[in-house]
Amino acid sequence: MFSKRNQTLFFALTGIIFLSLGSLTLNAQQIAVPSIRTEAENIDLSKFIGSRYMEETFKNGTVYDGLTSFEKKTFLRYDVYGDFFEMKKSPSDKKTDFLKQAAEIHLVMDGKTFYYKSYKDDEDKQRFGYLQKLERIGDIDFYLKYSTKLTMPVEAETTLEQDRPGKIKSYTYYVVGKSEQLAYAKISKKTILEYIPEEKRKDVKSYIKKEKLKFKNFQDLIKLANYVNGL
Repeated sequence: MFSKRNQTLFFALTGIIFLSLGSLTLNAQQIAVPSIRTEAENIDLSKFIGSRYMEETFKNGTVYDGLTSFEKKTFLRYDVYGDFFEMKKSPSDKKTDFLKQAAEIHLVMDGKTFYYKSYKDDEDKQRFGYLQKLERIGDIDFYLKYSTKLTMPVEAETTLEQDRPGKIKSYTYYVVGKSEQLAYAKISKKTILEYIPEEKRKDVKSYIKKEKLKFKNFQDLIKLANYVNGL
């Protein structure tokens, strides 16, 4: 039999364990929501060619809650058209949750890091959405935004014509800025120099020419950032 002192200690430890488990459960619930409602739901994409997803398959990932330091290993898929992430315990799991859209939550999926940020898009509209963090040069942060353009389907007007399906075209663009002042930026061999300290520009120009960097893909920007930060 337990002594009265041991009983007290036992119940105290049990309470701590249950509180800890409850906290983990709460944190897990805070990063997932049962559904995401967006403007994308208003269009039926069944007659469109192309994918709404960055990739069709779910990828290994980790979700981080910056407020609680909670981490969750999961499988993720990015819906670029809707601008949200789907979550599963395993790729074969039938149940799909959705990642909560919040600034304190970020994620790493297939080696790419995404943050939920406020930014100005390529149409100069202020938005909240997911940005892939690329690199930092000095105090300037560089992100990549994944987006889509829709070409609407056209029904045939006569029997001599055929219906034309709609199209989903994926594309990316750079988002650049200091701290939370982020906006669309067109990056080229010339414009990138605006973000380089003046005393390093001569070396950077030579490096860009030598490495034949064109910044049409984000790997060029990462390569340059690593070089500049090493000077």
